[in-house]
Amino acid sequence: MHGVIHFNETHRYAIRPDAAALLSTRQARDPDSALARPHQLIRDSGAGRDGSGAAATNHHFCNHKTIDDVDQQLDEETRVEAEHMRRDASALRSAAIMGGAPTVKKRGLETNKGVEMMVVSDYERYQVWGNQTELSILVFVNNVDSLLRSNKILPDPYTLRATLVGTYTATSPMWAPSNATVNEIHVQFCQWRRDWMTDPAFAGTFIATTAHTQLLTGRSLGGVLWVSGMCYSLYSCSVAPGVKIPVMAGLGMGMTHELAHNLGAYHDNIGMSTCNSTDYIKSPYYCGSCQQQPAAFSNCSINEMRTQRSSRPRRGVRLGRPVPRQRVLHHVMHMACRCRVRQHERRVLPRVPTHARYDRVPHKR
Repeated sequence: MHGVIHFNETHRYAIRPDAAALLSTRQARDPDSALARPHQLIRDSGAGRDGSGAAATNHHFCNHKTIDDVDQQLDEETRVEAEHMRRDASALRSAAIMGGAPTVKKRGLETNKGVEMMVVSDYERYQVWGNQTELSILVFVNNVDSLLRSNKILPDPYTLRATLVGTYTATSPMWAPSNATVNEIHVQFCQWRRDWMTDPAFAGTFIATTAHTQLLTGRSLGGVLWVSGMCYSLYSCSVAPGVKIPVMAGLGMGMTHELAHNLGAYHDNIGMSTCNSTDYIKSPYYCGSCQQQPAAFSNCSINEMRTQRSSRPRRGVRLGRPVPRQRVLHHVMHMACRCRVRQHERRVLPRVPTHARYDRVPHKR
């Protein structure tokens, strides 16, 4: 794994596999376990476009500035200092993955658009995944980034990418009781996210500027989110299935599916969409454990996301401004190797104060 860990806007560390460490027999046989291989964590001061050492910047989807991963001479002696920072910054535990590529060419710094993601695991997922809870997220987000980059979501020469800037694991029950509905969990989770974003203690950190926060749940629930909610603090959040299934790519595809809703895409072959409903990422059918996963967006989905991109907020994340949104609720009854319909309900968010409940009685389309 190649990437960079951000503690805040000025302290970051590059991470790469330790070339001197030998792979175990199990790691060589099972590539999914490769994250268990020892890695080097080294302080990375960054490099500017002119080579002066100033931090290079990339265009954030919501107009935030982020730091790109560039080639650096890694220094082994800073590993101890990095460990001290990790110990002292437990509230800012984060891991930024720049698409699995060790470098970003300078000519791309002005054209790439990035969606900074914070991925949260609930207590139910933590109980099942254990010490693999956060490591698995690295695999999932790399998969999301790969799917976004391989599809021409933005017009040339732009490329849309996903960057994991932070993780949070609930090691005790929170947000909602065990009998809560997915709607109740979503409402409380989004409010929790907004409270963190507006907390002065996190000003200037990735928590305050994250474009999208996604909750992976270990409960037997589907996904729910606001359509076209990207760049709005109370609506740029989603709930997605995070249970254990045989095919890791299935969860990565599911996360991409939900993220695309937040970017403005609806299901294929529903409503005004005329695209095939079975071949693409935005299909209303889902088979999380199938070996063959969709790898492309339909033209309908791409056009919808481009339309949302052109009409998004122009000055970063807007705080405390309710806007009409549609919520899409997915019910996934089983994560089996049979494709099941994601029955969906769309909800209309009225103009109400920010403290009001948004779980209105749905109407089926």
